[in-house]
Amino acid sequence: MDETPEPTGETSKAPEFHEPATPPKQDIPPEPGQTAPLSAAPDATQSYSSANPPPNTTDHTIQSREAEEPDIEGGLLRPGLALDYAFQAFAANRGAWLTAAAFGFLVHAFFVLLVWMLRPSSIVAVVLLLLAMAAAVLLYLTALTRGALDELDGRRPRFGQFLNRSNTGTVVATAALIVALSAIGWTLCVVPGIVVGLLSMFALHFVIDHQDGATEAILSSCRLVLANLVPLLILAFTNTVLLLIGVLTCGLGLFLALPVSALSAAYAYRTLTYGRVTHPGEQWS
Repeated sequence: MDETPEPTGETSKAPEFHEPATPPKQDIPPEPGQTAPLSAAPDATQSYSSANPPPNTTDHTIQSREAEEPDIEGGLLRPGLALDYAFQAFAANRGAWLTAAAFGFLVHAFFVLLVWMLRPSSIVAVVLLLLAMAAAVLLYLTALTRGALDELDGRRPRFGQFLNRSNTGTVVATAALIVALSAIGWTLCVVPGIVVGLLSMFALHFVIDHQDGATEAILSSCRLVLANLVPLLILAFTNTVLLLIGVLTCGLGLFLALPVSALSAAYAYRTLTYGRVTHPGEQWS
């Protein structure tokens, strides 16, 4: 007979099954153009210290835009930086600037020839001739100002762009008003004429760059100069010395002094008005 095993009193247990452990949730970096997950934001209840800083949640788009801004301290003018910028811009586009300076010599030669031919003897004729020469100088400075502002905008100006005739009416009105005020100032012991020239040094910049009217441009220039008188006096004195050296070198130095003076003045204007300043040779179109 077969012997059956006797029950021992213990029941067999069913095998136990355990759920696999869930791995910790990890933040997946956002795709380009998507926003960061909410878990990336720092916990407001958690304390941070220098040893345990909060996570960096700065918008990289803002960082990239800030990185693209020119390394210029807006509103703070340093005459040395203005002159350094002017020399670099001239060297980067010397062909167009030398051509513009040569055009100034042609204007000067025209008036010399005109005086030699007319030989004015009356006071009225002399005054009219001087006023015409002053107006021509201001219009020539307008051409240099246009080219300098193009350089600061990152556009490489050609000679034809110096002669851009936009805002011609306002430019002529502004030039005429400056000439009239300067003439009155020069007749009053010279010094008032110098003051008028200094205070109106940015009038053409406001007309070209901000589309201001003649009176508004001159007033804006006066306010800007008076608010930054010391650095602008240093810059104006330095440019005057450069121009005098250019004249003393039989006019040859003016090929450099005229462009540098225009570029440094435009740099000063844009810096003081928080305008655009592109480094020389960059982003030319």
